Amino acid sequence: MTAEMYHLSVPPPILKRNFWLYVWRVALPSGGCAHYVGMTGDTGSARTQSAANRVAAHLGFGIASALRKYVKEKKRTDLEDCRSLDFFAFGPVYPEPAQPDYRTTRGKVAALEKHLWKRMKDTGYDMLNAEPQATATLDEDRWNEICGSFRRHFAELR
Repeated sequence: MTAEMYHLSVPPPILKRNFWLYVWRVALPSGGCAHYVGMTGDTGSARTQSAANRVAAHLGFGIASALRKYVKEKKRTDLEDCRSLDFFAFGPVYPEPAQPDYRTTRGKVAALEKHLWKRMKDTGYDMLNAEPQATATLDEDRWNEICGSFRRHFAELR
């Protein structure tokens, strides 16, 4: 293996703790792409994480590395063998609220995550993760803004 120089640019705003929605686009070694939709916002700790924290977790080797796990299980390849890994984050979807309102706000973000996943699946994107579970009502105004932002990178998204 020949050593090479690589460059990773991190926009500082994605370091902030808040509610974020994100999509991974994984260009597979055999061609084609697979996608993973996620969000920040822990269920147990009532704290949000940064989008950058989720990048590190997904690319690591720990139990929180869902992207790595799904690529291995569903696509029978390792992340290191993929042609590219692209991460798209939208946020803050909502600011992190005070403790009493955390669960309600997290539920609203979960509804947006589910809708994004479903729209991507319905428009033909190959999804790695299962459809997220959510029961909260969709915030239509926020959805339109989110969909428009992701559509810049995922043209088929409606």
